[in-house]
Amino acid sequence: MRRQNPLTRLRDLESALQESGLKPNPFEALLGRVRAFLSRYAALERELLGGIQITVPRHLLDELDADRPEDVVELLAHRERKRLDLAGIGERDVMAMLDREEFKVYRPEFPPGTGLLGFFVFDEAVGPAFVVDGRLPFPTANPVFAQLYGHYLLDHDPYEIRLVRVESGSPRSVRARNFAVAFLIAPEELGSYLKAMGWKPGDPFERESLEHLSMYFEVDAATVTARLLSLGVLTPEDVAHLDLPLPEVLLEPYLAVPDRFVRLALEAHARRQLSDAELAEHLETDQKNALRLAGQFQAPDLDSSGGES
Repeated sequence: MRRQNPLTRLRDLESALQESGLKPNPFEALLGRVRAFLSRYAALERELLGGIQITVPRHLLDELDADRPEDVVELLAHRERKRLDLAGIGERDVMAMLDREEFKVYRPEFPPGTGLLGFFVFDEAVGPAFVVDGRLPFPTANPVFAQLYGHYLLDHDPYEIRLVRVESGSPRSVRARNFAVAFLIAPEELGSYLKAMGWKPGDPFERESLEHLSMYFEVDAATVTARLLSLGVLTPEDVAHLDLPLPEVLLEPYLAVPDRFVRLALEAHARRQLSDAELAEHLETDQKNALRLAGQFQAPDLDSSGGES
């Protein structure tokens, strides 16, 4: 039976965690931090841009001609990969891609040992937001961001809160995960790389080859393995014999705030809408570092005195 009131808002995050089997208490500090960040982000957009920015999924404007549900995922992944030009070394950063598309992205440190990797929430007061654990290394965070993006593209009626967990087998989670795998690893690019490696169908697949593919596509081994399976390059029996490397956790988390947010905060500071202390709070750093960044920034329509030119 479908829930009468879907969990869609920031205030529903605790309920969404509880519904998925997670106790909300360990996440209290994290959720407070997320809400504060998104509130600041939306306030900057209203003050500097006249309103919050919401990007409508372009694929909703067109029909995807596919006979099977899995073909829809592949077609959508191909269309988005082509539209966003997600190819080439150094161009596979999904967080940066979402940031350039003016989505709200955030990488705070999650409480350890919970199995939660990220979540998506579309609160009407802030717009769509993608939040991923800042302790995850880049090759692991990339597929999580892509999976959350899959939820945004595919699960829009309504936009309920979506979680990415270490173990999650719901049909919607599996579909979004399949999108992420297809989005991050193009079939033709994978085929070209396997050919360059000298690998042919029927050849054994070694851990070293898996590591090469992980490095090239900038994803973890689990994502590469899932793609090899989905394209029929490997069988489940082949994968059972692979020695997969264990996922890592960073000792020092990544910078949580994205580039676009940093630029907006620096512009607000340059316009004297944020004090030095407020800028440091927005950038989640100390005041000395915040002022160092401010010294390197000047809004394009401000003169040296800080007034509008």
